[in-house]
Amino acid sequence: MERARTKLNEADFFRQKAMDSEGEEFLYYSSATLSACRSVTFALQKEHGGEEKFDDWYSGAQSEMKSDPLMRVLSELRNHVVKRTLVTPVGKTEYEVIDKSPKHPDFAGEPSIDGKTFTRHKLDEVPDDVKSNIPDQVVDDFLEEYGDDPIESWLNSYYFKIKQIVSEGSGVVED
Repeated sequence: MERARTKLNEADFFRQKAMDSEGEEFLYYSSATLSACRSVTFALQKEHGGEEKFDDWYSGAQSEMKSDPLMRVLSELRNHVVKRTLVTPVGKTEYEVIDKSPKHPDFAGEPSIDGKTFTRHKLDEVPDDVKSNIPDQVVDDFLEEYGDDPIESWLNSYYFKIKQIVSEGSGVVED
């Protein structure tokens, strides 16, 4: 799992940078986070594809990822960012910073305490080309569950879901 873990570390690096950035830096780091998270599964496949136990497990994991609204939309959002243009947040919400590190995979991010202002970036609408590649129900499920959350929350949740896949895959490969 060396390749996958390296890509996972890269995703975490960019995710943390995105959490601490604003303006153009946020756009760049969030784009890099999406790309790095998506590349983790490519690394998994490259590293262990052809191994019967892994292939059997990964087939099920792929089905789960495809049915997960967050993973499906962010995977397509990554394609949008890589092939078309950066996603520009339309709205922003201000919070005071307490602790920028997530406590839970579903961390939605509402830090506060040391008096600093921290911007949470919002995306008011999923780009049309992203929606056109996903069934309407998946987009609706994504918007219902995550539509009001800041992009930082999406990135955190995506990263932690990918991290869980690597952990499960490691167990399969090591058995």
